[in-house]
Amino acid sequence: MHRLVQTMALAALFCGLLHAQTAPMWQNLYPSYSGLAFGGGRFVAVSEDGLIRTSTGGEWSSQVFAAVAGMGGPGRLFSAAYGDGMFLVTRTGDRLLRSENGENWSSSPIMTTNPCRYLAFGGGRFFGVGGAMTFLYFNDDWDEDRAPAATTHLSHAVYRPGTPGRYIAVGNNILHSQHGVQWQPVAVSTPGGVSVVAFNEDTETLVAIAASGATVYTSSDGISWTSSPSNAPAGMVDMAFGNGKFVAVGAQGRAAVSSDGVEWALSALNEDDNFTSVKFGDGVFMALGAYGSVYTYNGTDWSKKADGRLMSYRQVVYGGGVFVAVGDSGVSVSPDGINWNKSAGAPKNLRGVAFGGGKYVVVGDSGAIFVSADDGSSWTDRSHNDRGTMLGGVAYGNGSFVAIGRSSVGVASIQISADGENWEDIQQTGWTVGSYPVSVSFGDGLFVAAGSDDNWRLRSSGNGEFWNNIIAQPAWSNYRIVSVSYANGKFVASGNSTASSAVFSSDSGNNWTMMSTTTRRINSATFAKGFYITVSDSGNIHASTNGSNWVLQARATNRNLQTIYHGDDILLAAGAAGAMLYSSQTPSMVSIRHTAASRGTMHSVRSMTMETRRAPTITLSFTPQNAGTISVYSLTGRQIYKTKVSAGQRTVRLPQRAMSSGAVIVRYSGDGIAITQRFQLAR
Repeated sequence: MHRLVQTMALAALFCGLLHAQTAPMWQNLYPSYSGLAFGGGRFVAVSEDGLIRTSTGGEWSSQVFAAVAGMGGPGRLFSAAYGDGMFLVTRTGDRLLRSENGENWSSSPIMTTNPCRYLAFGGGRFFGVGGAMTFLYFNDDWDEDRAPAATTHLSHAVYRPGTPGRYIAVGNNILHSQHGVQWQPVAVSTPGGVSVVAFNEDTETLVAIAASGATVYTSSDGISWTSSPSNAPAGMVDMAFGNGKFVAVGAQGRAAVSSDGVEWALSALNEDDNFTSVKFGDGVFMALGAYGSVYTYNGTDWSKKADGRLMSYRQVVYGGGVFVAVGDSGVSVSPDGINWNKSAGAPKNLRGVAFGGGKYVVVGDSGAIFVSADDGSSWTDRSHNDRGTMLGGVAYGNGSFVAIGRSSVGVASIQISADGENWEDIQQTGWTVGSYPVSVSFGDGLFVAAGSDDNWRLRSSGNGEFWNNIIAQPAWSNYRIVSVSYANGKFVASGNSTASSAVFSSDSGNNWTMMSTTTRRINSATFAKGFYITVSDSGNIHASTNGSNWVLQARATNRNLQTIYHGDDILLAAGAAGAMLYSSQTPSMVSIRHTAASRGTMHSVRSMTMETRRAPTITLSFTPQNAGTISVYSLTGRQIYKTKVSAGQRTVRLPQRAMSSGAVIVRYSGDGIAITQRFQLAR
């Protein structure tokens, strides 16, 4: 009787099984949007930093990083289109991405070296333009066609349905084709040529806007065109038609709306962002910017869904209830780590930030020291008189701010302030030219500064005035320390040599251990949520529980990451070109690697589901042609169960112990691919 109760309780537990969780650990807050498509009730957006996002019902539902999905290295994604029940995305290199739902993607090679910059669908085929004198078109295979000799640049394309249908491309002139090959030019006299073209489904009219905006061209057949003066903005890069209106977007946040394509109502959405894409779907237009802006238009008004940010971040701090990030572009402030606003009055070229005594202090090039006594929205200049000074970091502890860097003559510069307003220069004998600190942190009653060579590789101080040289081990001699941080009871430093990188750790700030070396270049490291975490170029983030075995985390950007910060129980990784990644989760210790499809092979959408039975059952969304394996891992990376999958077998029953931890990662490998998904029990 007791055993029966246990069995029933276990069955009830599995009745709460959820579907696979697809949300990545890291959320890219400001993708560099480059293309947009609508189909199947959803928008699919792509970005130059390698991200694919889907939106249904006005909310972004998922993020997929192309390199994680078995599509090669961290390439840039250029354009997206939907047709015949499928999304297609073009990217750098010779690969094409496809998906039936915008979430599960596969990859195939295309025989071209000219990236498709704008992709469209019509007449039963995908087609696009690749810039200088090149057409690309898809009909089971990608082919490439040279544009007429008079064509020097192609920027946009559209299909005009009808009998016969006609393909249209624009650039320095307008071109048309009945079958997607043998293109014919239509000469235009407007300087700069034509930038965008769209088709009015109601009147069966084509409208093209000149790059200058001063002229529009209209046509009923795509062959004969009439020019008219216009008030459209210059520099439009995309245009769509829906609900009786044309909508065009372009540089400096400009948007324009027209019913006839000649007279335009102009709007300034976000002058700090260059808009790249606009599409119509679900009764609204969606417009995206290169710096992460998202706007929608309902036919009457524009609504801001996300405001893009162009920053180059070097350091982040939390204090006084807000996050403050600094970099080449100045200061950004956020109440939650997700919504950021650029702060006025702060200089550019900043390298460090600290909070203490109710104030924020930022430091940077040209001796810059600025202080804020409010929420970081306004700043007062307290810069050093020596404008040749480069301040690389600042920390607060024991009642003082300590800023470190290099003076104009190349020796270490240490500046101390009790209030952030009045600063004192500190000099010690023995400091040599060319040796100086580049990073500083405070923890456990101690300042620790790190830098360029044996003189400043690692030093500690209780007050910032007198610095003790931490004795370097012989193995350290080749490493230049580039960052030092203190979080959750540990100092963590990262260093690079010409051949490798290293991670150092200390509980006290005085006794240090070199934990591991790696060939990848590490830009910053910290200790958070029980893990050592490092960030580096191309969006790479690694995590380790012991500082020896490192696991690459799922990517969310291909941009270079400069800093990693843990505060208020969230993680932020930030870096070049506006990269800002957010996470409230724990790092994964399962190495997730996907195998790309073999050249010339196109796989259908791949996924797994787990069904409720007396024992959990994995079901593949496809029928494998070859034998494979199913492996089940705990969230710490321990393998719990492994079994074979025969050719033609779609379902695999797991033992009950495979789900005893309540959350597992299931991996299928075989048939030339690999799929990894996480499943969670609802208790």
